[in-house]
Amino acid sequence: TIFTTAGDVTALEWIEQNTAPTSQFLINTTGWFSHVDRGTDGGWWITPLTGRSTSLPPALYTYADPAYVAATHARSRTVAEYTPGNEQAIYDLITQQGIDYVYLGAEPEPLTPQVFADTERFAKVYERDGITIFAVLGTP
Repeated sequence: TIFTTAGDVTALEWIEQNTAPTSQFLINTTGWFSHVDRGTDGGWWITPLTGRSTSLPPALYTYADPAYVAATHARSRTVAEYTPGNEQAIYDLITQQGIDYVYLGAEPEPLTPQVFADTERFAKVYERDGITIFAVLGTP
């Protein structure tokens, strides 16, 4: 499994230079072990390498308070179980979590750029080497 590409590294540098330290990122996720979810691309490295928060933190989150772990799993599963036609669940998650940006790796799955095509809600602020970052413009 490849979590990070050279394109992700460049995008992470852009994030560090062009977003506020308090920025929140939505990332693609999937189940990993029975009790741990993981990111599917370089977005999972946003927190350890830039200090910005992501919708799914690094794997050590499983050692936190059980209520936090359960809430983290619920957020992750909302993303991991996304299917076309269920965009509102993603938009609700963005609103509830105060998400500022969406990070999509070179082979985004399950969330793809099409989910964020509404230019009144999202602005593409970065696109390079297959990596796309959208800014959340308002309440989706």
